[in-house]
Amino acid sequence: MFRVLYFLFFLVSHLSFAQRLKRVELNLPALPTIHCTPVKDQHMSSTCWSFSSISLLESELIKAGKVEVDLSEMFIARHSMLRKIHRHLKLKGGNFFTPGGQFHDAVWVMKNFGLVPEEAYPGKGRGELNHNHAEMDTILSRMVKGLIEKGVVELDQKQNETLNKIFDYYYGPVPAEFIYRGRLYTSFSFMEQYLGIHPDDYIEITSYTHHPFYSKFVLEDQYNWTGDEY
Repeated sequence: MFRVLYFLFFLVSHLSFAQRLKRVELNLPALPTIHCTPVKDQHMSSTCWSFSSISLLESELIKAGKVEVDLSEMFIARHSMLRKIHRHLKLKGGNFFTPGGQFHDAVWVMKNFGLVPEEAYPGKGRGELNHNHAEMDTILSRMVKGLIEKGVVELDQKQNETLNKIFDYYYGPVPAEFIYRGRLYTSFSFMEQYLGIHPDDYIEITSYTHHPFYSKFVLEDQYNWTGDEY
């Protein structure tokens, strides 16, 4: 086994050296260094849309020449999930209800709640090392299904409090203020003053042949649960 691993290591190293040598011999320029934040693990959470949205924003900040920032994906996921529950009840269960989403969901959270760094809101309320939303997603799904069966289309104060207690347990309470690099921020002042991000600067563009080009249309995708236009 050791000999096999050693051979593979030697082979990969040799190929890598050979590629570098060919670039030098052919007088090719060195490959550009792509600056980006480290890859993050969504683990057992259906929040790929939040991770990809946050990754885009972090890369945009680097491209703009700002300091690398690790932003909170779960801040986005929590606020979006609450909105999703309200929307699903109003539609009497008529839209797709899962933890999934799209980029405009992150933009909506930014407009209405701002942004926070990962260190201020890691979204691991039980102190776990990795995200695991299986239990929470099951509880929320059964709760929402039960409310729909009872004909509830709008949450009352007690139901809202119950939901926030669930979120606080699994995600952790959202801080009203936090200190980041020696300065006190709210989620809005952090987004506007420190990051300089403006949610209205972002639009979604896609291309399908069943819609006219260069025109807005509602993307027929089950994860577009808000019915947003692209």
